[in-house]
Amino acid sequence: MNRLHRGGTMRLHGWDYQSPGLYFVTICAKIRRQNIFGFIHNGYMCLSNMGQIVHNEWLLTEEIRPNVGLDQFIIMPDHMHAIIKIKYKMNTIKTVDTSRRDVSTNNHDVPTNYSTPYPIHIVYQRPRLLPNSLGSIINQFKSQCTKRIRAIGQAGFQWQSRYHEHLIRSQQELD
Repeated sequence: MNRLHRGGTMRLHGWDYQSPGLYFVTICAKIRRQNIFGFIHNGYMCLSNMGQIVHNEWLLTEEIRPNVGLDQFIIMPDHMHAIIKIKYKMNTIKTVDTSRRDVSTNNHDVPTNYSTPYPIHIVYQRPRLLPNSLGSIINQFKSQCTKRIRAIGQAGFQWQSRYHEHLIRSQQELD
């Protein structure tokens, strides 16, 4: 199966992405090979207005989330690399919506004779992001950047739908 077009997750199987840890992430703009966040001149990155928005929003990530710390990061012309630290797992409160009813119990169209051939429709649902997980942090960051970038007249701006992450497991990897 082509790795670029698979429907499954690229995350480390069995790892809780709400857990404390250091993560190396790469987040890319949808349209690559353009200097949308700025350009490199004499070895220095010169941020465009869009790049400045990305920079400022990344710094806010740590300010608005007490369980998140930022390490080194760099914004490149069409993507960014960063090391993010989840310091501790946040407690989340689950709520139950009692106004919803199970409609399938009163649905008379549900077949009871399973030997009758009915078409089977399998619906893939995207897994929900867990609150305060790495995925929700990156998703909220990308959302805020997109809103601000579009507000300055860049209506077509988009991020790639995914991002790359690597769990940093040793001091050697961090260095």
